[in-house]
Amino acid sequence: AGNYRNSQEDHVRILRQDGSSWTVVYDSGGDSLYLREIAAYKDHIYAFAVQGDQGQMLTSSDGANWTKKQVANRYFRAHLWEGYLWLGSTNFNVNGERGLWRFDGNQFDKIHPGAQKYVTNVQDLDGALYFSTSNGWKNESGPSTLWMSPDGYNDWEKICQFGETAIWDLTVFDGKLYMGSWDYGNGGKVYVLDKQPR
Repeated sequence: AGNYRNSQEDHVRILRQDGSSWTVVYDSGGDSLYLREIAAYKDHIYAFAVQGDQGQMLTSSDGANWTKKQVANRYFRAHLWEGYLWLGSTNFNVNGERGLWRFDGNQFDKIHPGAQKYVTNVQDLDGALYFSTSNGWKNESGPSTLWMSPDGYNDWEKICQFGETAIWDLTVFDGKLYMGSWDYGNGGKVYVLDKQPR
């Protein structure tokens, strides 16, 4: 788990739960590090963050000792699929590129340039890969979108568009894709994808 107090732009902590209590395993100290995602992949834990306007990646092989390095982009929500870690990124208020990325533990490969200002989440369903977008943050307006590729690499298609600023989360349950939308000051909705035969 990670926490960060955005209003104070103070340090981030990564905590580990042993079943009864939490232990701090990483503290950024004087660095204002905004952590957005933690993911286990192969034999490491990766945490993706932004510091100032620069993407950062924290890596640990034991969950207790961490190394931090600058990465080219600000990465969001990781999804494990087909032996790779898939991530979205944004170019909104940060250095770097917006897009959908594939990570093999060493290298980030850009698979799709994305749409709107954020690629916010990635999920797979029935062999196809999906990513969602946000058109900004807080007072930014929509639209937001959902994209799909039948194999995760080719024939990407925008299959849904929403009036809300963001589709901020995706999950698969009982063979269906669910989407959580967000419109700052106006709440949000939960959608389910009605898959039509292709």
